[in-house]
Amino acid sequence: MPMLPYSLWLKTSLGTRYKIASIFGFNRKRPTHVSNNEIVDDGFDLKDIEENLSVVNLQKYLNVEGTDIVRLFDMAVDKMEGRVQIKESASEAMAMSDSSEPNFERLAVSLNPIIKKKRGRPLGYSPKKHGEITK
Repeated sequence: MPMLPYSLWLKTSLGTRYKIASIFGFNRKRPTHVSNNEIVDDGFDLKDIEENLSVVNLQKYLNVEGTDIVRLFDMAVDKMEGRVQIKESASEAMAMSDSSEPNFERLAVSLNPIIKKKRGRPLGYSPKKHGEITK
């Protein structure tokens, strides 16, 4: 039975890890261990992660038939973080990950990074021009 790589679990955001733990029914057992500014252990038991995040449980949660645990986990994280694909696309993506020849167009679309909005004032903004400073 394939197991989820622990490094992939640790790279997932903390809030998402807590959501996954509550949905799949396991709890944190220990405090977080950080070494050299890197999380080594987040307190969740590896045995609980392996048992509860199995291919079968992820398939039931996502309602798909794929067997690639990494892809299933990524889809579950996307669903929890609000980046849900429609059901047909999810099944199609699982079929793509199980096929021998990749569809490069679909891979290119899925590899595009999510662009986050920059904070701060817009480029060219000046408080003097916009009447915020009156002297």
